[in-house]
Amino acid sequence: MIGNLINKLSRIKWIRGFVNKLGISGKTISMLKEWTKPSKSKSQRLKDIESRVEDLNFKIDLLMDYFIEASKANKAVGARAEFQQSLFATLSKFNECCRKHSISYWLDYGTLLGAKRHGGFIPWDDDADVSMVSSEFEKLKLLFDKGELPNCYIEMIYDNQMAHFIYKDVLIDIFIYDEFDDRIKMRMVTYMFRDDMRSIPNEIMFPLSEITFENEKFLAPANVDMYLRARFGNYHTLPKKKHIGDKDIFGKKVIFYPGEKI
Repeated sequence: MIGNLINKLSRIKWIRGFVNKLGISGKTISMLKEWTKPSKSKSQRLKDIESRVEDLNFKIDLLMDYFIEASKANKAVGARAEFQQSLFATLSKFNECCRKHSISYWLDYGTLLGAKRHGGFIPWDDDADVSMVSSEFEKLKLLFDKGELPNCYIEMIYDNQMAHFIYKDVLIDIFIYDEFDDRIKMRMVTYMFRDDMRSIPNEIMFPLSEITFENEKFLAPANVDMYLRARFGNYHTLPKKKHIGDKDIFGKKVIFYPGEKI
């Protein structure tokens, strides 16, 4: 345990100069000094240090995400990689439930983009998105209401315009589309999506195809390339900087450079 802490603290010492450049050196130094204060209980002191080090390592991962160019990013590492594994477990469970009961859905947004371009998660992504037409979602919801989805939960949000599928306390987003004669239209209205992208012609979407995501087959739109070009433009080109959003790091609001809004 002590050796592990020493390794982690060595990493913090190495990164300290990098963190100081962000204008938060005073707070960082104060934090480190606080950790070195004598404690009555050596065991409690070690537990406290370990907890703080884990938190700092997670924040350092976020900072490194911000400064590393997307074109140089490979697979996620550290806390983000662990969270992506949990996300994948939920996504895989969702896929299993839908396949078992012949319910249609498709990977969407950054998750579909990741499947097509990376074969899995976009390295800096921290969520998972699927979409369903309303009639298929009602089938899924009915299974949940009947208790036929053990250890899984469905949570309606935004006045039933969107939902969460939850497995082992980790959720994925479900976007719901209403069906019309020649197209489907997303139920949720938000600043994230242009009006013309909320309505999608049926010939782009159906019949659904399959795509590989982290070595597992998932459902996808019929024409994935056309769908992604409509959503992201030239999606093969990586953004210069990775988009993560606004993060509160060390009590300081950091506005990340815009990139792919996934």
